[in-house]
Amino acid sequence: MKQLKTALTFLLLTAVLFTACKKDDDDSPSDTTETLINGSISGIIKDQSNVPLADVLVSMNTNTTTTDENGFFTFKNVEISSKGSLVTAEKEGYFNNSTFVRSQLNKQNFSNFIMTQKTLSGSFNAGDGGTVAFNGGASVQLPANGIKDANGNNYSGNVNVYATWLDPTAANLAQLMPGDLRATNTANEEVQLTTYGMIGVELESDNGEALNIADGESATIEVNIPAALLANAPASIPLWHFDESSGRWIEEGQATLEGDKYVGTVSHFSFWNYDVPSNFIIIDGLVTGKGRIGIENLTVVITDISNATTGTGQTNQDGIYQGAVPNDVPLTISVLDHCNNVLYTAEIGPFSSDSSIPEISIDDSSSTISINGTLVDCDNNPVSNGYLYVEYGAGSSILQIDANGVFNNTISLCSATEITLTGFDFDNLTESTEQSIDVTSNDIEVGNVQACTDLTEYLNYTIDGFSFSLPDPMATYVGNTTFEISGIISNDFAVSFIGDESVSDPGALDFHNVYMIANDNFSYSLSCEGTFDCNTLDFDITPVGEVGEFMIGTMEGTLTDWSDSLSYEVSADFKVLIE
Repeated sequence: MKQLKTALTFLLLTAVLFTACKKDDDDSPSDTTETLINGSISGIIKDQSNVPLADVLVSMNTNTTTTDENGFFTFKNVEISSKGSLVTAEKEGYFNNSTFVRSQLNKQNFSNFIMTQKTLSGSFNAGDGGTVAFNGGASVQLPANGIKDANGNNYSGNVNVYATWLDPTAANLAQLMPGDLRATNTANEEVQLTTYGMIGVELESDNGEALNIADGESATIEVNIPAALLANAPASIPLWHFDESSGRWIEEGQATLEGDKYVGTVSHFSFWNYDVPSNFIIIDGLVTGKGRIGIENLTVVITDISNATTGTGQTNQDGIYQGAVPNDVPLTISVLDHCNNVLYTAEIGPFSSDSSIPEISIDDSSSTISINGTLVDCDNNPVSNGYLYVEYGAGSSILQIDANGVFNNTISLCSATEITLTGFDFDNLTESTEQSIDVTSNDIEVGNVQACTDLTEYLNYTIDGFSFSLPDPMATYVGNTTFEISGIISNDFAVSFIGDESVSDPGALDFHNVYMIANDNFSYSLSCEGTFDCNTLDFDITPVGEVGEFMIGTMEGTLTDWSDSLSYEVSADFKVLIE
């Protein structure tokens, strides 16, 4: 196990909204009717160094969760729009990221993210203005006396600039960029985009207060155009900013070509994109391994040969991909493993209408294996709530289990000769010992994987006899002396205890709010800040320690509702690492 801490959104950078979904010969890929259907979404979130990120807040519609220590998140049996539901990822110190995920009924889809760390690109005094250069030869020029604070007032202090340029030719751009290049133009029409580059810029004061360009002022932004795109770069190009609430790029302004750079002006900061709107059609296809079994979570790359723009995404649980690509242009399709090794490539198109791509078979590749077995608990009973984490070289995968603990997955292996395997049981809050397995064939039968070791962190709670386990809790300072212990599965399953360090008893906590919610054919939402009396709750907790130390404790008692005199028996126990 690493100790750290999709519907395929296939976006060809020319109008690509590629989403993994189940191919059905009876359904036309051109069906644009939007419906809400039941499905599941899983993914792994990593940083730019390919390290999984824990404690990333992931949201979709009203559902929220956090990534575990392996960077893994999942939403099970949730409503997903057939045209795409927006999934967002947030973590302090990183730029927000998001994409749309589509699904078909009761299918498992994948949505992997790469979070870009916010690094300080430069600073200047607001009264003087300044120019800040950052990666890829991009830069931003800000005016003198042209910065406002979060309340809209003129700001006169030091301005810290956190900025990043995203290479439009990067194979992993789909995982790096926000959204999936669906956009709204100035005529309020929905279009898809071809990108020639994008930047993200955030301004902050020295104490972390968000800043932005003052009303009536503007900033100049410029980006280098990669050599592969320069020959086809138009003399002027629309600018688009990213709207985090809708997940769409909104047209606003123009940029002009000056040498090998695009230069434009903007009136506010978010992510900005230099793009040409494009017409598109829908294609779909299937990637299979040995025995014509679909391979999940492979990367599919489409390249527009006419201008070298590309986009990527992941196959779903059946090895299916689907999405929008430019019409009437020759394309290249490639399939990559988790280490970006090319398993298959071919020219396809041009297409003038929605089309299905012939099945892609890579069953003779040493880069794929079939791995199967059963995840069981200490009494050898099947685990129904858990997964297996597999590492191989620089790659990693999540093997999901069915209701009987069975896993049977075909995965890409990056030509590794050894894998490590760890199983997690979230009902009993246990994990297996890490197994190292030599890869000697394309079929690996691991038998029973027994999860018997207590998880390092846990938070269990009970409301009125109903019990829930949250395997990835957090303990954080939310102020100088205010502390919170919390765990979230979704908006329907959450708990938090908020307190202040005791003045009379240093190291202890005086809890002033307890929030507990559960919803599974019943509903409770209990908060001391509402109508509930929490004075009868008894906490037994270790003294508050330093960051990197554990908090261990229990809570039990009765919550009484002042409004109707109803009472609820509640309890909790937890072991949480302070972050």
